[in-house]
Amino acid sequence: MKQFIAPLILILVLSISCKKGDFTQQGAMEFGFTGLPDTAVVKQVDTINIPIQVHFVAGQKERVTLQISGLPTSAGAAFSKEVDTPSFNTTIRLVTNHTSLGMYKISVTASSSRNSMSGSFWILVKPNPVNPASVLTGSYTESGPCAVSGNMHNSVTISEVLPAFNKIKIAGLWSGNPSTILEADVDPIAQTISIPVQTASSATFSGYGTYISGQISVKYKVALNFLTDSCQTTLTK
Repeated sequence: MKQFIAPLILILVLSISCKKGDFTQQGAMEFGFTGLPDTAVVKQVDTINIPIQVHFVAGQKERVTLQISGLPTSAGAAFSKEVDTPSFNTTIRLVTNHTSLGMYKISVTASSSRNSMSGSFWILVKPNPVNPASVLTGSYTESGPCAVSGNMHNSVTISEVLPAFNKIKIAGLWSGNPSTILEADVDPIAQTISIPVQTASSATFSGYGTYISGQISVKYKVALNFLTDSCQTTLTK
């Protein structure tokens, strides 16, 4: 009988040892992230995307939360994926809204329930380039002849089409009605404007012009159901 007791005890000891090993808790998860630039350049009014990667290294997997801090006034940021289990990819979307010029140190922190790590990068806020179309904005008086309508004496207003560059809105051309709004393309090198074919106030407009300081000379056509008018006018500030 004793011959069987020793092997039985050994089997029980091995069985208990195996079960304890099955429930041994793993260590805190180790992880890291990569992709942060040394410096990100952004305009005062701008949106940029910075892709980063969160990597699993070792330990028991769990969810990681990302946070960002150190942003200047009038700037905001968000992650495309703020909480997930490594490994995963995410993107920092950084938005500026008339943010002050300068260099700012931004911190990114990744945290699990038992571990955290952080990294940092700089953002350089630079001025937005000046829109060449901005020199044309303002109030004008339209004068000059039209084939059907006769001499024009209209008030015309020109404004930028933001955020586009080299585009303007012309309100009041031909009709003097401020609700008659046309869009035109500006060529700052040739100092010309082009009014592509478009409809405003039930009329179809098209035209072309040149400009110098404070004055725009424009030739355009207006087509209605019952007439077509041709004009050669000058807009003067």
